Amino acid sequence: MFLNSELKELESNVLNKDMLDETVSSKGIDWHIDHSFRVIIAVGKSLIKSNPDNYKRDFNLSRSVVFMTNLIPRGKGRAPKSVVSVDEITKETILELLDQANKTIDDIVNLPAHSNFKHPVFGILDLEMSMQFIEIHTNHHLKIIREILKNKAE
Repeated sequence: MFLNSELKELESNVLNKDMLDETVSSKGIDWHIDHSFRVIIAVGKSLIKSNPDNYKRDFNLSRSVVFMTNLIPRGKGRAPKSVVSVDEITKETILELLDQANKTIDDIVNLPAHSNFKHPVFGILDLEMSMQFIEIHTNHHLKIIREILKNKAE
């Protein structure tokens, strides 16, 4: 399943949700987990609502670099308000978001290839590119979580 191991790793870190290491990130593990799930859900909703007939591929240098390297540079992007929690992030809300993210993934994997999502930096992404973006983005936050955990263990 698409993102199966990544979602399991995010879920396994719910117990570490209160950890923070400001030398790594100004946000705690809870924020990174919550944000990752919110992005999956938001991108999925956008793909589901999109009209595949309106898709038109375009060139985007930033997208090309990130997609070729599978890396998002740290500290360069800012999360849109729509994918950031304004409420306290609890274990319960994280688990609810996990459930929604799993359902969203189930809903998008069989969409038409030209289903699309408009990313604020990377432009219009078709289904394959959107799924690749979700994977790159989720792994970006997992790397930050792993680094926080590593530093706290030392």
